[in-house]
Amino acid sequence: MTTSVIGSTEVVRTRFQLPSTAAQGPATWYLVRLHVAAVVSVRAGGGATVSAATNGRTAAMVEFTSTGQGVDWQTVSIAEPGRHGHAADGHADVLMSNYLQVRGVASGLNTLAVDADAWGGARIERLRVLPDTCVEQTGTSPETLQAKAGLEPETPESGADFDVNVLVRNAGTRDVRNLRVIMTPSDDGLVPLRGSELTAAEIRGEWKGSLPFRAATPGRHSVRLDVVTPLSGRVGGTVIPIVVARPARVSPAWPLLALGVCTLTLAGLITRRAFRRRDSKSSPECDVG
Repeated sequence: MTTSVIGSTEVVRTRFQLPSTAAQGPATWYLVRLHVAAVVSVRAGGGATVSAATNGRTAAMVEFTSTGQGVDWQTVSIAEPGRHGHAADGHADVLMSNYLQVRGVASGLNTLAVDADAWGGARIERLRVLPDTCVEQTGTSPETLQAKAGLEPETPESGADFDVNVLVRNAGTRDVRNLRVIMTPSDDGLVPLRGSELTAAEIRGEWKGSLPFRAATPGRHSVRLDVVTPLSGRVGGTVIPIVVARPARVSPAWPLLALGVCTLTLAGLITRRAFRRRDSKSSPECDVG
């Protein structure tokens, strides 16, 4: 079916059946496959979208924007890298997949709807939802990342170096690729010594990393920890509080050492003199004749 869209329009609505045990995870996951062919006319400041939803929960969307010389389109997904393209004549053929929302999966009868929306003078001249648009099942989960961080030492001293250690765990069944860990200090009181970003090409299981910092000033500071992947985008935003202590004052040891030497020396002199006096008194005088 071909549709022309100005404003908001429901293009397709259909029903599909899922098992009585259907749920989004942890062993079985559901995705929507959205395939559309569109001719879009977009004025500057306007735009258009085509989206797919199950049970009223949006799961996939294609966005069209004006460039002044045609139309740009893009997708966002946690099941695959985001796609984008340019259509100089406004004709675009877009295929994408994404996971359904948790509440978009129900046992028994479900609905799948494709909606189109155009605003700001934009118009979808022709829109076709292609027959391979459907809901699919997979055993691969979305990226599921867990991050923990710690300091070494736990309470750094002003003027000293310390490490921020991070452990990232992939708790899902999908391999995590091109991971970035970004550590951003709250102020100039913490100075990164080797940049503020760690990278990992792939994570299966657990991954550990560390970045050194210098504690420039005492007081309360923090480091913001962000985990970024191409699929999930920026995850976390954990703030790590850091209390920098003043250096401990150490009393100089040399005065005590000098006092000890003087005491021992004086004791030695007294002892030697005592022995001399004792020897002189106990020595008998002998007449040799």
